[in-house]
Amino acid sequence: QESLKRHGFDGEIVALVNDTVGTLASAAFLDPSCVMGVILGTGTNAAYRENVENIMTLPEEIRQQGGEMVINMEWGAFGDRLQMLPKTDVDEVLDRDSRNPGKQSFEKMISGFYLGEIARLIMVELIQSKELFTSPEVVVPEDLYTPYSFKSMHLSDIEYDLSIDQRIIDKVLDQYQIQNATSDDKTVLKEISGMVIERAAKLTACAIVATLKHINKSTTDCSVGIDGSVFEHHPSFRQRLLKALTGLGYDIPVFLTKDGSGKGAALIASGLCKSK
Repeated sequence: QESLKRHGFDGEIVALVNDTVGTLASAAFLDPSCVMGVILGTGTNAAYRENVENIMTLPEEIRQQGGEMVINMEWGAFGDRLQMLPKTDVDEVLDRDSRNPGKQSFEKMISGFYLGEIARLIMVELIQSKELFTSPEVVVPEDLYTPYSFKSMHLSDIEYDLSIDQRIIDKVLDQYQIQNATSDDKTVLKEISGMVIERAAKLTACAIVATLKHINKSTTDCSVGIDGSVFEHHPSFRQRLLKALTGLGYDIPVFLTKDGSGKGAALIASGLCKSK
């Protein structure tokens, strides 16, 4: 507050809100039955509405007052302390070579920052085992062996290329100067892209359903608001997430909360000001 005033800002700071809490507030404003806000973008996190009486870290006198409190889950770190996530050798390599080994285990399996790298590591493994780009005419540049050189946004481009000549895949490969890929190569790339997105969507669905079960929400009285590029710009991710939720018994509304973090923060600030 003091620092902002020194820079000419005369307003009052009434709340500090992270992106998940803001997304939940924005989504609940649009749909009062919304109990979860989820970020699925470069990173991932979630927040949910918990009954105060169930929050054992609060003093008993506060718990006895009842009501609800929003819990920031920091679910990107799920699995850091206990080895409970279904990791593969690719996940182990990604984690080992990451900037924060042993941390943000769940985030490294579902967020946009890592999905492209997971796909790249699979490609490299298949190239080394001579199952991808095996034709002597295929040119694979060294850039493909550079960590994080393959971007997550291309997964949907590759998977959703329904053109007869697969020209969209060719455009993606051209960006990485991969030349003369065969039809079989492109089929493998589509399978890789689909599997990476499929796993991320199913893991996300598991985390959402586990949270809803924790707060005893049925399929008839809740919804989930989601913000972030993975949910917004990967159409197959959204479809697979809905299918996975249904498969887990939760055929519930899941909707995009565009710029939910900023809008939610504004709603919270407005509510606090009006309550004074």
